[in-house]
Amino acid sequence: MKNLFRKSIVLFSFFVLSFASKAQVKIGDNPTVVTLGAILDLESTDQGLLIPRVSLTDTSTWGLQGSSVAGMIVYNTNSAMTGTIIVDPVSKDAKGLFYWNGLNWVQVGSSALLELVIIKV
Repeated sequence: MKNLFRKSIVLFSFFVLSFASKAQVKIGDNPTVVTLGAILDLESTDQGLLIPRVSLTDTSTWGLQGSSVAGMIVYNTNSAMTGTIIVDPVSKDAKGLFYWNGLNWVQVGSSALLELVIIKV
């Protein structure tokens, strides 16, 4: 009986502590140095972060599973996406990095482009 009681106390304590704890995750070359303000810290000298690739249909349509969440970031693979889009003036397509501002998908500007053209498709 005492053994069962001890096991119950240990199990209960484990669950309480696991819900109360907050953790940071460090993935990379130097896992011992963590940036305190980051919930996720990625570090590598020869690897990158792969953003989820999706095919968005329109800048005003959420289009992903679940409820819309401001701040969601995706890589759009649909070059024929409709809506107000900043596009590469050479390729004239809407592929690229987008974030959801709560109402619309907004393309993240590229510093590599010297000229941006805003079009209404």
